[in-house]
Amino acid sequence: MTRPSLAVAALLLLAGCGDGPGPTPAGARGAARGPAARNDVATFTQIMFVYRGANGATFKRTRPEALALANEMLRRIAAGEPMAMLVRNYTDDLGVDGKPFNSGSYTIYRTQPRVMPAVREAVFRLGRGELLPEPLDTGLAFLVVRRDE
Repeated sequence: MTRPSLAVAALLLLAGCGDGPGPTPAGARGAARGPAARNDVATFTQIMFVYRGANGATFKRTRPEALALANEMLRRIAAGEPMAMLVRNYTDDLGVDGKPFNSGSYTIYRTQPRVMPAVREAVFRLGRGELLPEPLDTGLAFLVVRRDE
C-alpha cells in the first residue's frame, strides 16, 4: 500500500478548519513591518515523527515509538546537536524527492485559521530560539518544535 507524500501529511497536520491560506514555507513571505506585525508572524522548525493508526496513517511505527524518538531528539538538541542536521536525518516530513520538506521550516500567522490550533498556540507561546520542552502530539505525529522568528 502506497502512503501519501509526507509533505502532504505535514500540510494536513497544520491545516485546521476554516478558510484562508495554509502555512507558508519560511522565506517565502514578505517582510513583516513594525513590532505588531512581528508579533503576529512566527517561523518555526519541526522534526516530525508520524505514528501508526493516527488519522489513517499507514506507518509501521507505534505511538510510543514515535514519542520515544521525539524525546530522543529533544535530548540530542539539548546536548548541542544542530537541529538542522537532525531534521535532515530523522524527520518524517519529506517531500516527493525524499528530502525534508522545506527543511522542516514553516511560517505561520497568529490569526491563520487553517493552522492547527495546537501547533499555532505552541509556536506563539515560545520565544525566539526557544524549543518546546516536550513533543507536541497532533493526533497524527509527534513534533519537536523550535521557534526561529
